[in-house]
Amino acid sequence: AAKAFRRREDDSHRLPRATYQYTPLKEGEVRLMHLLPVTGDDQSPISCRLYHVSIDNMPLYEALSYSWDTDLSGQTSHPTIYVDGKELEIMPNLEAFLRQHRHDHDSDLPLWIDAICVNQYDFVERREQVAMMCKLYTQLARLVVWLGIDDDAEIKIATKFIKQNTSAQRKSQESISKFQEKLTSGLRETGFNYTVP
Repeated sequence: AAKAFRRREDDSHRLPRATYQYTPLKEGEVRLMHLLPVTGDDQSPISCRLYHVSIDNMPLYEALSYSWDTDLSGQTSHPTIYVDGKELEIMPNLEAFLRQHRHDHDSDLPLWIDAICVNQYDFVERREQVAMMCKLYTQLARLVVWLGIDDDAEIKIATKFIKQNTSAQRKSQESISKFQEKLTSGLRETGFNYTVP
């Protein structure tokens, strides 16, 4: 019993605990998230709705690609969002994206975000959803890549070079290796020790 308790305690450092109770998915279903508009000021709580759809009959939607926070110390506080009126703790990086996305109003499409749309505590569901991810990522209307808050010097440099590389690739003027050299040099100027793999 002590060993089982220790394992649950260790897991709580990896993922925040949810008070929102997920409704089980049927075979071939996924959850999509509808982010509700801001009520009050920009710091008002994030609210959303989750609903089930068949993977074979998906509406237009967006998926988020981002870096999960990896603090395993248990010292990171987890912001709370509201899913169907119930609390769900998420990672700070994801909350920053949701605040920015809600503020931008650049799309009314539903979102698929793994940390919210998949019950991370249901290992069977996680396995089944991972098996459908290839299909999820090939059917989407837009993939949103979140690098972080844009006042970070490294992110500004990376974004600048990604835009330059995209433009250069269209014109076939610059190789990937040349782009990587410029990116490495630019990031090192900020003191960020980035090495091309």
